[in-house]
Amino acid sequence: MADVGNTLPLDPNGNPIQVARSIQTQDGTGTPQDSPKTSVTTVLTLVPPANAVVCWIQSSVAGRVGDNATLDGTADEGYFPLAADTPKAIPCAGGGNVYFLPDSSASVYFYFEMME
Repeated sequence: MADVGNTLPLDPNGNPIQVARSIQTQDGTGTPQDSPKTSVTTVLTLVPPANAVVCWIQSSVAGRVGDNATLDGTADEGYFPLAADTPKAIPCAGGGNVYFLPDSSASVYFYFEMME
């Protein structure tokens, strides 16, 4: 596979393919939250750092992940279930917080794939 200045691989048409270059285990809040977060019992808000493209999240117990802080399961709320001990990738390029509500007290692990 050809590359551009030994930095980015090229697709079949010769266009550079953007790929994550590193990971970060802190979110992008003013006082960053570090992974893992332990004893999480309420909605955990993760703010993607500016150069993040994907948020990976895993919890010790099942819960709900969504783009709305409520996560109460009402018809107008969007969320998807997260099984215990199952990592999930969530696209986050361009902003938008990631919210997680565990079914019971949980340790929550996360990292962001970063473009640098």
